[in-house]
Amino acid sequence: MEKLFYQVVEKLYEMKEIRFANIFVDGTKIEANANKYTFVWKKVIEKNSVKLREKSKDKIISIKEKYSIKEDIEILYQLIII
Repeated sequence: MEKLFYQVVEKLYEMKEIRFANIFVDGTKIEANANKYTFVWKKVIEKNSVKLREKSKDKIISIKEKYSIKEDIEILYQLIII
């Protein structure tokens, strides 16, 4: 996965989509609401997981078309959605 990330960064740099002039540290904070009294329904997780996988596959297709990537989409999909 790490090698794929570096290849994507290099390709974007070659295409002048990114440059290395600035470096930012992501300070994202996500609120959590988890304790022993909260739970998530299994069916909801399964339903949302299917939707997320389909959205991811569509996004991969659009990225592949936009940047003329020739690799098989199934390989890219399997690398991203493990």
